[in-house]
Amino acid sequence: MSEKTQIGIVILPPEEYSLFVRKKEIYLAKKYNTIRGLLQPPHVTVKWQFETDGVEKFEKYCEELAKEIKPFEIK
Repeated sequence: MSEKTQIGIVILPPEEYSLFVRKKEIYLAKKYNTIRGLLQPPHVTVKWQFETDGVEKFEKYCEELAKEIKPFEIK
């Protein structure tokens, strides 16, 4: 029996944007006494976590998809 792995698909924003968002998260975490938002880097979830036997087929799919999709902007 193979070991199951949890994976999800997300879009990670450029570092400049991530730093801006992280600063806002830290401010809100201090103001409202919560760290929940600090547990993950800033991202946009495309597909929630799911179980799989391995990530190789998804890595290959994402690499092929990235070659076909034109860059886009998220606002």
